[in-house]
Amino acid sequence: MNTILLIDDDEFIYQLVRVALKDSTIVYCKNLAEAEEVILTRPFSFIILDLNLPDGEGLRFLSKIKENEILQSIPITILSAELGISHKVMAFDYGIDDYIAKPFDPVELRSRIYSKIKKNQASQLGSSLHINGLNIDLSTYKVSFNETDLGFTTIEIRILYLLAKKLDQVFSREQIMDYLWKDTYVNDRTVDSHIAHIRQKLSTAPVSIETVKGIGYKLIRK
Repeated sequence: MNTILLIDDDEFIYQLVRVALKDSTIVYCKNLAEAEEVILTRPFSFIILDLNLPDGEGLRFLSKIKENEILQSIPITILSAELGISHKVMAFDYGIDDYIAKPFDPVELRSRIYSKIKKNQASQLGSSLHINGLNIDLSTYKVSFNETDLGFTTIEIRILYLLAKKLDQVFSREQIMDYLWKDTYVNDRTVDSHIAHIRQKLSTAPVSIETVKGIGYKLIRK
């Protein structure tokens, strides 16, 4: 089932979207602060974003998504009453996939969003890393070893993917935090906690995370 993030402060819009996309899971956020907390908790198939939100411009959230190497592959549709050409041009410059004006036709919304999801899923096939039986699959957000699911969380997968892309390269805690979410405060202990959980889940895998004292972490072959 698709999981779609809707960011809009109008609950009536939420009800319309929920009905139009009734065979998907809709995660609803009323502002950017809520969305920034939720986006890292699970993999999303799609994002529907309003431009005018109580705590800022939707474009600010959009720019963060497009700067993140993992999140930038999530397709995004702007759903807004802003019909000016300047808003549309700016949104497309940021990398959105579609722009739907309010009020909208629910049937058209469904068709346009699902076509984008299908196209994105097809493009994501094969987006995975393989290391001696260890498989990090971004299309399904799963980490497995010899076809056994290791039970990684979304954040753990993102950290492991970062380290696995460049084996033996040391990443500082600051680099890991910046990679997960720019401009959002996460303390060092949070990163260390995630690393500890990843280490436990990699106990039977052909790689391990090594601590480089005073600097950070790197992924090495055993």
